[in-house]
Amino acid sequence: MSNYFNIVKQEDSVSDVFNIEEDKVFHIVHKINQIKEEAYMNGYNREELLNYYLEEKFANLLDEMDVDSEVSTYVEYYPLTKAKIEKSKNAVSLITEFIENQEKLYEFVLENNYEIVWY
Repeated sequence: MSNYFNIVKQEDSVSDVFNIEEDKVFHIVHKINQIKEEAYMNGYNREELLNYYLEEKFANLLDEMDVDSEVSTYVEYYPLTKAKIEKSKNAVSLITEFIENQEKLYEFVLENNYEIVWY
């Protein structure tokens, strides 16, 4: 597990909590803003970027997933079932890979910046 993700099981859900203020992520967020000014990584744009990535690459992970993106976190919620716990783990793995391969992330932003709805 990375320093910027925690998986939290609650009574009726499992949550993937993505810490945006972790140093590596914070640096990436600023770099994305330099690449595409409209892509300022506030909570709305962060949610749009990550959801667009998942929808384009792994749409099945969005099934029954709710999202709450705040100033310092992006949280995915799934119902607490075995199948959804696996989806949760897969989503964390994919977003972690996205963060760890920064050049791939920047390329994705450049290639899709007109498709992603920036706020």
